[in-house]
Amino acid sequence: MASINPYKNGVSEEERITGNETFERKKEECTKNNHDSYIDVNDLSLSCLPANYQDGQILYFITLQADLTGRIEFPCTNEDNKEMKIRGTGFVQKIRPGKLSKCPCPECKGEFNDYFILTVTTVNHVVGENGNFRDATMLLETTTSSFTIYGNKISKTDRDEDSNEDWCAVEFISHEIDKVKELERTLENLKRTQGNLYEKFSGDENLVVITGYPHGLKKQVSIGKLVKKKEILKEVRVGQEWCRYKYDATTCPGSSGSPVFILGQPICGYGYWFGHSHNHSKGATIKNEKNCQINTSSVGVNKK
Repeated sequence: MASINPYKNGVSEEERITGNETFERKKEECTKNNHDSYIDVNDLSLSCLPANYQDGQILYFITLQADLTGRIEFPCTNEDNKEMKIRGTGFVQKIRPGKLSKCPCPECKGEFNDYFILTVTTVNHVVGENGNFRDATMLLETTTSSFTIYGNKISKTDRDEDSNEDWCAVEFISHEIDKVKELERTLENLKRTQGNLYEKFSGDENLVVITGYPHGLKKQVSIGKLVKKKEILKEVRVGQEWCRYKYDATTCPGSSGSPVFILGQPICGYGYWFGHSHNHSKGATIKNEKNCQINTSSVGVNKK
């Protein structure tokens, strides 16, 4: 069989249900993968990693990334105007305090509460359907807590609607002050650890780890490798590569938006809107000559 072009044949991997469908049934009907290849976040250990990557800092980074990864649920309508729920995955890449006097989340109902704005990276097709983004929620399950944050804003300027780029940054809000501050510390630890790993493994892009919510159910980790070199999509600024990756780490519907950790990747712009890991975008519909399903990331920004 000839090698496939996953950007031509790949399909978006949000999970959708309408009517009496359930996310559990969707998983039962899935024929894409052996679900046994997923690793429950709570079962992660060094032995889960390939032998030459059984490094404590790598494992620590994966647990930090998992704490910053949540399940997005977006109620909307399909092309037949039927009610539908979409589930995908998102990654918290920036946190800042809100400036309005009233928390705009539906729980507060306009009361005077302190709140935070959490910028979440995902892919455009998870939140690009007909619906009100303020109805969206994101479940965050960390090692110490579980809480829900609420959709606030999706900006036209913070999204790549082209199906080849397929990226989006959206804002959620929360007044869970203590929990969000803990998440802030996690984010700072992640940035620092990513820098340490880059110094140690610069140029070694043979390990890929994806954390997400396949079928919109439990948070899972999959481990794989790159199958081709990155593809440069466009040049916007000097010293930056706007690119995407292909990999064989397991994904399913519901994995769309999952952060894709590529060891040795020179991520550009942490702290800015474009400073984040690539997000998972598409899954292959067929396998290549090595019986490998080639999956595809969104656009992201590397240092050149």
